[in-house]
Amino acid sequence: MLKDKFNEVENQIAYKKISNEKSSNAGKVLALLFFGFCYYVWIRTTGLCIPCIFRLITGLKCPGCGITTMIMRLSLLNFRGAFIANPFLFITAPFLALELIYAYVKKEKSENLPRWNTILLYLYLALLLIFGIVRNIINI
Repeated sequence: MLKDKFNEVENQIAYKKISNEKSSNAGKVLALLFFGFCYYVWIRTTGLCIPCIFRLITGLKCPGCGITTMIMRLSLLNFRGAFIANPFLFITAPFLALELIYAYVKKEKSENLPRWNTILLYLYLALLLIFGIVRNIINI
């Protein structure tokens, strides 16, 4: 009987821990969306945005240069302008969104990402770095 009571308390603690982790994750996502929205409003209002430190120091575009411009142009439904701002990320954004959702689901189930997924992410990273080099050679 004492052992049953102990197991019941242990299960309740585990449930509360899982419940708290899920609400904590939701809070982080909401906070990120809130700050992203505030940054968007700031840029639309003032025209000022955070510059790329890599570009300021080297004069070269990093693989992520143009993300802010891309998002701002997408918000105005200017797809051509968004593509010009950062073609690689514009094309691969759906893949990144699906990957984030997939990784989140796997984490919620306490499962590791499969090997094929890890290889795919390394391949994506390599392509992103190649894009970063090529965009400075041919001035994209």
